[in-house]
Order: sequence, then structure tokens, then C-alpha cells
Amino acid sequence: MECPATGWIRWRGPGEPALPAGRYLYSEKYGWFDTHHLNTGRPGNVIAEVRRGIVGGGEEFDIPQDVGGRVPVLGKVRMWYIGTYRISSDASAQKAIRIALGIYRDWSRRFEAWEGSFPFGTGNNTSYAIEDLPSHWVGFFAKAKGISTAEVFMNLGGVEGTNEEPPRNIRNKTFNPWVDGESVSWPDPLTITPIGSGPSTWEFVGGRCEGFACNVLTDPDP
Repeated sequence: MECPATGWIRWRGPGEPALPAGRYLYSEKYGWFDTHHLNTGRPGNVIAEVRRGIVGGGEEFDIPQDVGGRVPVLGKVRMWYIGTYRISSDASAQKAIRIALGIYRDWSRRFEAWEGSFPFGTGNNTSYAIEDLPSHWVGFFAKAKGISTAEVFMNLGGVEGTNEEPPRNIRNKTFNPWVDGESVSWPDPLTITPIGSGPSTWEFVGGRCEGFACNVLTDPDP
């Protein structure tokens, strides 16, 4: 069914389309996406925590994400990056989604930067990968609208599934797709304006590493 006001096509129930098989998804118009990054940092939880924080007034919450990496001497280990955020007691409930997006974008950049730091053996090759932040954006948008990521991709014209690695010679530090050497804007129906940090919105409290291999070398920068 097409929504007349926006042209947005919505699927519901058992007939809702599934994502094609493959670790990665590719669109000629919107580039590469990573199915493993569609729920990075659990954007649905971020939205819920922001809403709770606004009601509670001035509350803090964590955004965790585990990663696997190869550390010298120790070999392959799993660690957690955890970013802590505080919601202002003056934050507006009507702006909860936009505040959550501002926080999630900030967290995503911090997570990617940490993942690319020493001791992750191949982290420098995959931090800010061409597909990562656009995948975060799709995951957040789907949770914000209460739809599936498959529904988002269908409205972008569909995607092909593949296990082929995306190009690794490009760093994409934007949340827009990167196609043929340039940033591509999302269509208007797929945009939400984030709200940045401030005394009446939210602030970053700090980041930390948790896990067996966490030490002064794996701690995030202050």
C-alpha cells in the first residue's frame, strides 16, 4: 500500500519482505550497507532511554556495543565499548526522536573511532568503512518509524545481497551513502534532523572499555 501523502510504501504482517541473503547489501543508487551494523548500539534502546530520561529528568544511560578483535599476545578477544549520556531535565518530549538521533550519531562516531584504534588488528581498515554509518542511519530510521529495515530498503528501490567485501580504500565519516566517490543525500522521506548537545538537550558523559583485554591501550580517548 502506498501512502498518498509521502509516496512511502509500507509492508505489514507475514508478507513483509525479508532482507536478501548475504552479509552486505548493495544498491546502485545508495551504495553499500552492512547487515551486522543495522542494529549497532541498539538504536531502539537509545530512543526508549531518551524518552525515559526526559520523563525522569536529567538521567544518565549507557549505549554498549561488543566487538571482536585480535590483540597482540592475547589473540582474538571480545570487548565492549560503552558510551554514557545524560538527558537534560529541560529536554522536550516532543523532540525525543531528534534528541535520540543526535546522541546516536555522536555515539556512532565515537564507537567507530575507538574501533579503529590500537589494538584491533584490522580495525584501521574497517573503522568508518564506507557502509557502516549509513547502515546505522537505516537502523535508527527503521526504529524511529516502527518499521523494518527491509521496508526502508524497499523504499530505496531495493538492495542486492552479497558476501563480497565493499571497497576498503574509502573512509566515510558521514551518515550519508557514499557512491562513486561522493556523498549521496537520502531522499526527503528518509531524513530526520538531529538535535545536538546542549544544556537543554543532552551531553556526552564519557566512554569506557569493558572486557578481559581492556587496559590503558584500549580505553577510549577522554
